[in-house]
Amino acid sequence: CLWANSMALFADGVHSLTDLASDLALLIGVRYWTQPSDRKHPYGHGRIETMIAWCVGFGLAATGAGLGYRAVAALAEPSGAKPGGLALTVALVSIVAKEALYQWTVRVGRRIRSSALVANAWHHRSDALSSVPAAAAVGGAILFPGWSVLDPAAALLVCVMVLHAAWRIMAPATRELVDATPSE
Repeated sequence: CLWANSMALFADGVHSLTDLASDLALLIGVRYWTQPSDRKHPYGHGRIETMIAWCVGFGLAATGAGLGYRAVAALAEPSGAKPGGLALTVALVSIVAKEALYQWTVRVGRRIRSSALVANAWHHRSDALSSVPAAAAVGGAILFPGWSVLDPAAALLVCVMVLHAAWRIMAPATRELVDATPSE
């Protein structure tokens, strides 16, 4: 991303790295939340799954805030570096790969009724969607070299998308963790 001179692609790449952390949290967490109830946990360990879903959302929120800060700084002081064909190729490949990962993960999450896995699938979907403005900004900056502001502006858009995905994950997990009453 940095070699390709694209703030938007950098933001997209950092966002994608958070998937690794959330995947690891799920792989570790599933060992615990699937344990049967015991004397200390008469209702089982299901809240661990909800807590991990909340942590995935929180990781996304922290990532979004950091990306937003960098994007605003880049808009305030543009570097003048222009993204190239490598950045566009990476962004386009990223869109296809991340959407395929979303489709597979959400299908498995729904089949086994795992809120944490479905939350992680949405994380993959937000990654795929965040690659779209990155690809558009890189393509626009290549076609119109005078529009170098497109790249950090797209990074800011990625930030907003990441924060929205974090909200979609954290809100229901928070309601469940605090035992909110279900809707009528």
